[in-house]
Amino acid sequence: MSGFVMAAIQAAPVPFDREASTEKACQLIGEAAEKGATIAAFGECWLPGYPLFAFLPPTPLRFQAGGAYIESALQMPGQETTRLCKPAKKANVDVAIGIAELDVGLTRFQLFVGPLDIFSAARKIVGNKNGYKGDGYDKNGNNVCDRALPWSYQFGQHPDGQC
Repeated sequence: MSGFVMAAIQAAPVPFDREASTEKACQLIGEAAEKGATIAAFGECWLPGYPLFAFLPPTPLRFQAGGAYIESALQMPGQETTRLCKPAKKANVDVAIGIAELDVGLTRFQLFVGPLDIFSAARKIVGNKNGYKGDGYDKNGNNVCDRALPWSYQFGQHPDGQC
């Protein structure tokens, strides 16, 4: 293979519903692969959705939405991240998807999965806005990862998984 085809997924998740959004992401990964993509890329905080409500004035509705958003954030690793690996493996594609991770607090996280498993994950380095999203480092203090190119799979090279 001399290159790659990237699908920029321009679809909305199911707001505040991580299960339905994960299922939708799995379907979209399959659709992208059927159309020839070797990489499927989703937007920032795609799973469970970008917290646009964080920019609203501080009203009861905003705080209610914040609570629902926290409940729909993902744990790393978790059921949803494992489920995202299945369509990537089946379709032999790499996937980049932005998630909201719930750890010590909420952080924006970029997850990379491929046919062989999760190969990288990195927290975004930005300031915390309104308590709903913020910066962070991976548990080892790293933020940049080395990764074999997507087409190296055909030669049997396994990414080292180090981030």
